[in-house]
Amino acid sequence: MIRLLVFSDSHGQTEKMINQIDNLINVDYIIHLGDHANDARGIELMYPEIKHIYVRGNCDFCDPADAEETFEIEGKKFFLTHGHIYGVKLNLENLKKHAEENNFDCVLFGHTHISLCEKFEKTLFLNPGSARETAGVIEIENKKLSGCIINI
Repeated sequence: MIRLLVFSDSHGQTEKMINQIDNLINVDYIIHLGDHANDARGIELMYPEIKHIYVRGNCDFCDPADAEETFEIEGKKFFLTHGHIYGVKLNLENLKKHAEENNFDCVLFGHTHISLCEKFEKTLFLNPGSARETAGVIEIENKKLSGCIINI
């Protein structure tokens, strides 16, 4: 099984993220979806044995991180974005369209500070909410993708 721990919108407060990383067993990837991508770099230094992927958000003004990332794990195609570019505070239509056009299995986004884990058509959409309250967990086992929101 592959396990991804997903955070967003930490805004400089990493204590709960660190506690969750320390308490969750077998984390293979730590994902940060922006708004203080620099927090992700700090976490990466603390946990070099775990793979890290992060994007910048609307509050990461001059951050060198990419605004979007696409990657594949165990044959599952992932898309990461903070979400502000796609207007996720209004609705998910632009993001859904982008997911369908690019055949993504999983879309991870933040920005709203409201957690969400829902499948639309064939794509799993996960917003971990604010890293001060919640996180997301994605698991890939036997070629099946699942996700949930956890309180931290």
